[in-house]
Amino acid sequence: MAALRFVGLLWMAGCGRKLDPEGYVIDFTDQYCAIELECTDPAQLTFEGSDSIDLCVATNGPRFAELWGGCVLDRKNAVRCLALLPDTQCPDEGDLDSAIPAECYGAWQKCIGGGTPVVPE
Repeated sequence: MAALRFVGLLWMAGCGRKLDPEGYVIDFTDQYCAIELECTDPAQLTFEGSDSIDLCVATNGPRFAELWGGCVLDRKNAVRCLALLPDTQCPDEGDLDSAIPAECYGAWQKCIGGGTPVVPE
């Protein structure tokens, strides 16, 4: 599994498509939602209206895009983030953002216009 992730990392880093901000938001949102669905109480997901991958992506994708719209993508951290996300463990306290790899927090730099480089709550 680690070998496949490494191959995917190499592909994204230069052997295949170039990771752009829009592509990163899409890939990050997909993986973030998979983790959220795995780690969050189903009753809470139902209450929040994001109890499926499609609903979660529809809710979080535009929010992430807006949040990070004024930022510059650090491709090295972005690629590393996407490679590490599948191994994210569910946090004991239920704070999903605390379980997100540090590289994800460094994927966005030089934010202007209200953007933030951190994962929103």
